[in-house]
Amino acid sequence: MTAYKSNASLKKKLSFELVRIISSLKKENIQLKKTLAEVSHHHAEHNKLVEKLLTLETLQLESRQQLPAKDEKTTSTSEDSPSFSNDEAVSHLQHMLNDALEKNKQWLEYDQQREAYVRAILDKMLWLEKHLNETNQAHSMQHNEEHSYAEAKRQVKEIYESLVKEADLWLDMLKKQVEVTHQELIIAEKRFRAREEELEALTHHLKSEIISKGSPKEECHNSEEEEQQLREETQELQARLKEEKRRSTNFELQASLYQRYMLNHHHADQEKISELERQIKISSQDLEDAKRDSSYLKKQMIRILKKLPRAEGLSPDQAKRDQQDPDSCEEAMPPSSSPGDNPVSSSHTSVLNESVLECPTCQNEYPASEYRELLKHLEICLE
Repeated sequence: MTAYKSNASLKKKLSFELVRIISSLKKENIQLKKTLAEVSHHHAEHNKLVEKLLTLETLQLESRQQLPAKDEKTTSTSEDSPSFSNDEAVSHLQHMLNDALEKNKQWLEYDQQREAYVRAILDKMLWLEKHLNETNQAHSMQHNEEHSYAEAKRQVKEIYESLVKEADLWLDMLKKQVEVTHQELIIAEKRFRAREEELEALTHHLKSEIISKGSPKEECHNSEEEEQQLREETQELQARLKEEKRRSTNFELQASLYQRYMLNHHHADQEKISELERQIKISSQDLEDAKRDSSYLKKQMIRILKKLPRAEGLSPDQAKRDQQDPDSCEEAMPPSSSPGDNPVSSSHTSVLNESVLECPTCQNEYPASEYRELLKHLEICLE
């Protein structure tokens, strides 16, 4: 439980750190967009200046072509100095035009580099947000699974305890009924034996009186009635004895059947409990694996976050170096991610594939298309 709480606190800290980094990256992205807008505005002004220069040069050439040839011959001596000054102005304009075109080309390259860098930052932000959502979802699923397994185990235990209590009550009640029936049977047997002894004594006494008195008819008749009454009572006692034996046998049979049923039910409950315990062990193992994966991802995220570049105060040369060395952008991508996961990263795949990724520890180089091999190498090299 303590390990689970510590893991939950670590996940919360990691989530908070990811949210903070994502917010800072969003701010940097806004700043970069503003800078890109300013650069685009400056680039538009350069384009307007170049268009004006081209228009002026075109007008000058047209005006020079429209001059009559005879005016050029008659005034050749007087217009040597103005033509010379016009040639200097044209050369100066051409020089300014070439300079403006060169600067425009540099700004275009700088814009492309900044755009590539912004796309790489957006890729990082999207991946970090996706990983944060997956981590939170996995954490909530683990918590729900643990709670559901604990609740199921508690319910099974309560049901099993209630069934055991009910079976014990039924068994005690059947035992009491069997004991009462057995005592009644013993009492009935004693009464039957007493009546048999009494019948034998009366029969013996009757025979002795008949022999001694000569057996008159009235006494013989009375003795026959008494004997018949005793026989009926004996038959009634035998019937009651048989009924009590039958009831006792039925109670014993019911008790044995119920005991056998409870044993079978107990074995079935034990099998269910063992199956649930096995599932709980499997779930616990899956939870441990998920915790190890989360710890590994946390270590990888810490390494990646330490290597995130700072976007503030970048010059065109630094942006160009970032474009030539996209290691910091590529190594943050997980092995399972593909270019089709993010629409922003698919447009930048061709630029990244032209670069080379380098291990920061042993300086081994990998093409950008083989970033999975680089990640496997980083797992071995950094450990």
